[in-house]
Amino acid sequence: MPNNLSISRIPILSSQAQYLDWTHDVEAAAMLGGFHGPLIGDNTTTSSEASEIDKIKQREQKAKGLILSTVSQVLKRELHGLSNTTTSGSSSKTTPATAQQMWDHLKSKFKEKTARMLFLDIEKLLRSDLVDDGTMEAQLNKLSEIRSTCAFNDFELQDCQFISIILYALPERYRNVVDRVLHSAAEIDIKKLSIDDVKAQILDQEACYYGTSSSDRKGGPTDKCKYCNNLGHQARNCRKKKKDAKAKVKDATHVPHRVDPRSSDRNPESTWDLIPAYL
Repeated sequence: MPNNLSISRIPILSSQAQYLDWTHDVEAAAMLGGFHGPLIGDNTTTSSEASEIDKIKQREQKAKGLILSTVSQVLKRELHGLSNTTTSGSSSKTTPATAQQMWDHLKSKFKEKTARMLFLDIEKLLRSDLVDDGTMEAQLNKLSEIRSTCAFNDFELQDCQFISIILYALPERYRNVVDRVLHSAAEIDIKKLSIDDVKAQILDQEACYYGTSSSDRKGGPTDKCKYCNNLGHQARNCRKKKKDAKAKVKDATHVPHRVDPRSSDRNPESTWDLIPAYL
């Protein structure tokens, strides 16, 4: 393969959800490298010159190498197991599968549309129940993968429909996010709602709960809190700071109330009740 043809950005194919993006990236790479023909069975020449025949073999090997380099180990073993057997008289000859046969095999494996698979994916979306455990971004990405699979099988959800599914699946304490989105939806065209904006609001809310920053989620530099000096969050999200602030407010607003020792309601273990000024 040409040195300038990078395959590192092509996703490793392992499931149906990745197939559509994978095919687009592989085809683009093959076109740039000048060996797209073998994928579609267009790798022939009318010349009998050795140099032209050698070019055909090189294009074939490059196409096969591109496919095998961008699939999972399981699929790689599966493709290596494909072969062609030709019989001549009493003898038979087995040859490896061509690039086109590998391409068509993956196409039939992942592009096959079955009603059962589609129903199962739709059910996963409609029955989604996001868990408040600090992994909200991964859960949202999983829902996006299922949505892509449904679209691949000709069941495409509009952005506003997908947003509705996400909001319905959110845990109860994300209710303020739901309210904000519904409020904005009432003021603008519902088709203009942005999934990225909704996801950002959800992840920002999660950051407040768990003290993580957006840079942490994206693998960027870790924040250091200027209040407690611990890594992983900023001062505005510091749980210790919030806890200390609440304690100060509580101490400042508690009013001692002496209980009449003659009262029948007197607690024998304590003669003082601390009554908070607010909850």
